[in-house]
Amino acid sequence: RYISVTGVQTCALPISGQVIALDSLGSKAASGQSIPISARVAPETAERRDPSPGRPLGEASTLANPVLEKTLDRAVSLSYMSAEERDAVRGKIMQLAADHRFRPDDLALVSLIESDGFNPRASNGRCFGVIQFCDGADRVAATVGYRETPKAITGLPVLEQLDLVSRYFTETGLRDFGRTGTATLDDLYLTVLTPAARNDRRLDSPLPIQGSQASVLKVDGNPQAPITRRSLIQGLWQTARDKLSAFSANNISGATAQGEVKR
Repeated sequence: RYISVTGVQTCALPISGQVIALDSLGSKAASGQSIPISARVAPETAERRDPSPGRPLGEASTLANPVLEKTLDRAVSLSYMSAEERDAVRGKIMQLAADHRFRPDDLALVSLIESDGFNPRASNGRCFGVIQFCDGADRVAATVGYRETPKAITGLPVLEQLDLVSRYFTETGLRDFGRTGTATLDDLYLTVLTPAARNDRRLDSPLPIQGSQASVLKVDGNPQAPITRRSLIQGLWQTARDKLSAFSANNISGATAQGEVKR
C-alpha cells in the first residue's frame, strides 16, 4: 500500500461528557453533519485549536478517548491482548499521540479496519499486524526493519508492534501534518496506506492508493469506485460503528473539550 481538502465550514466539537451514539456516526459522516473532530478533515489552511489547551497532545482522561477505550475493551475480550497489558497499551498509544501529534481515538479507528482492532496476529497474506505492515522493498514492513521477514511481526505483542508504528510514523513524517495542532484522521490513515497521497488535499479527489482496499473505504461503498478523503473518513467511522456496536449495546460516552475548527 501507499500514500490526500478544500471547502469552508465551521463545526462544533462535542462537549466533554456528551454521549456519542455509535449508530449515528456513520450516518453523520455520510451526510456531512457535524461529527467528532477526529472524524473531520483538515483544510489546506485551517484554524485549529488543541482540544485540551495547556495540556500536551495525547494526554487526556480515558473518557476523552471513547473509541480507543471501547476498542481496547473489545481487544481484551477477543484475546488480542491480556487485561494486564491493556493499561500499558493505552499508555503507549497516548505517548504515540503526543509524539506524532494525532488523536488517540483516530489510531483506534484505523486499527479497527486494518487489524480488527489491535489484533497483533492479523494478516491478509502480505500485510501483518496492528496497522498491517506490508511486504515489499518500499513498503511499511521494510521501513521498520522487516523487509525480509514481515510475517515475523505477527509474533510480536501489541506493545512491541506499537514501537514499530512509532518508528514508521517518524520515517513518514506524520508529526509534520500536525504542526498547527494535530494530524487529521485522513492524514493519519493515508500515512498508513500510501504516504504520498497526503499531498492531494482535495476532499473528493481520487487518491492513488495501491493494493486491494475494503469497499467501505470507496465512494458510495462501490468496489469499482476510487477512494477519496471523504470516502475514507466515512468508511472508517462506518467500520467503527459496526464493530463497536456489535461488541457493546452501550453508547460511547465522552468527548473532547468544546471548540471549533474552520475549513
